[in-house]
Parts: sequence; structure tokens; C-alpha cells
Amino acid sequence: MKKFNKTVCVIIVAITILVQLTGCEMIFPKNYDVADLADKVLDNVKFNSAAENTADYLESAGYMIDTTRIEEIAYYTCASGAYPDEILFIKFKAAGDVTKAMSAVTVHEGNIKKQWEAYKPEEMYKIDNSVLRHEGVYLLYAVTADNDMVRDIIDGKDVKKK
Repeated sequence: MKKFNKTVCVIIVAITILVQLTGCEMIFPKNYDVADLADKVLDNVKFNSAAENTADYLESAGYMIDTTRIEEIAYYTCASGAYPDEILFIKFKAAGDVTKAMSAVTVHEGNIKKQWEAYKPEEMYKIDNSVLRHEGVYLLYAVTADNDMVRDIIDGKDVKKK
């Protein structure tokens, strides 16, 4: 029995170390306030004439996302349409909804790549380095002039305006 208890303790310690090394986020996904997250991006990253949108605008923007499955959304695009800048942070009702939406975002991005290659190829660096993440019930997508800064903000790192 002592050998069994010792084995169980070793396994528990090993699992604890593994979780600490890999980051417990794999087991316990982050919780985001999508509006606050978008505000941090807008405060720290150059974004051309941000226009706030609602979930209703998703379809007309070319996204095929079931808006009835959205719990919270922060969605900004360039008001003039002269730049591809976009922030789309969504909290869905279930993680399975995010998987479907990720496919829709990938299709959308493929479509906008074709448009921007022909319209303003100098803006392609924003799209080519876009942020697209699926974390738990969250879909986090951004096309900005500094997508690395957006990644740092999402990761909770201290950022300084450039």
C-alpha cells in the first residue's frame, strides 16, 4: 500500500510540473472581456478610422457566422474602407461554435486577400501577418499595422505604444 501511495504522489507531482511547464491555459482557457481587449488594441496599435460594428454587420462584411451563437462581440473596421484594418473578437456560447467560425474567417480572409492584392498591395503585410486564434469560446481575429503588438496584448503582456 505504501508503494501505491508513493506512486500516486509521484504521478501528482509529475502532472503538476507538466502543467506548470506547459502553462495551465491548456487546461483552463483564458477569460477575455472582448470589449476591453479591443479597446487595448485600439489604444496601442495604429488603426485607421475605427468604426464600431455589431454582429448584424458580419454577414454584409462577408462572414458566414451564425450570429445567434454569439454571446459578446467587439468588431471594428476601417470606416472609410480605404484600409483592411479590422478587429473581430467574439465570445461564443460554446467552443464548438468557434470551430465553425474559424472556417468562416479563413474563407473571409482569402476573399479580402484577393481584393487587397488588386486594390492596395502595399497593405497586404497586414493581412499576411493577421492574428487568428481560437481560445476556448473565443475567436480573436485582427488585421492591423502591428499584429505582433495585438498578439502581445492578447497574451497579457505589458505593451508600450509605438
